[in-house]
Amino acid sequence: MSKKSGTVILLLFAISMTGICLLFLFISSPSEFGYISHTYAQLSRIDDAPKVKHMPHVTQPIGKVENDNTNSYGTAFIIDDHTIISNFHVANKNIKKIHFKPQLNGKEDKSIDIKNRHRIANKDIVVMNTKQSLKQYNKYRLTSKRPQWFDKTTSFGYPCTKRNKKSQNLVYQTTYKYLYQRKGLFYVSGQVYHGSSGSPMLNSEGQVYGIASFNFPKPGKNQESRRISGGYVLTQKDIETIQKHMK
Repeated sequence: MSKKSGTVILLLFAISMTGICLLFLFISSPSEFGYISHTYAQLSRIDDAPKVKHMPHVTQPIGKVENDNTNSYGTAFIIDDHTIISNFHVANKNIKKIHFKPQLNGKEDKSIDIKNRHRIANKDIVVMNTKQSLKQYNKYRLTSKRPQWFDKTTSFGYPCTKRNKKSQNLVYQTTYKYLYQRKGLFYVSGQVYHGSSGSPMLNSEGQVYGIASFNFPKPGKNQESRRISGGYVLTQKDIETIQKHMK
């Protein structure tokens, strides 16, 4: 091999490595990753918009958290006979003014009172113990096993969209494309709607690996700004902490 050929090869190698480094630099930013994943979806004709579908006969162990402190609501899910999980921002302030209304055969059941709550450190996740028993309801299993890139992931909750503003007592199933996990957060394509905060995020086995919490970037007039959203993943340490607070 001539000296000139060796120099060309080294130059091409250096350019290639620079390109790879730049790619990882972009992917390390959620906003840039959202743009890359959105472009990839368009090029490969994969629809990355969330699918929102009304579930009239849902048997999922979820319910609505009504917070009279802030005149707002969110979603929570059941994991044992006296324990539910949601976002902390859904159930903060005076605990006596927070109530849980689980689903029973597609309709909201009687209101359940909250006895106490425990926030998971450094995460917008709260574990709440109920005064009344939830024995008659199904339960979700928690897992630290997350989906792979662009796998389908599902949540159940009470999203308030433009189409169902008057249907806040109805349960909807939302299907997303899973993107990636970074620093205790997961990201999916599409938007987490108001009311869906605290919704369980399910893998293909129907187990909860995370909790829907936010949009990134913040939703705006530009639809492209809503292309990515996410929440908090459940690590094995989080699951162990939650189990300690189960009644």
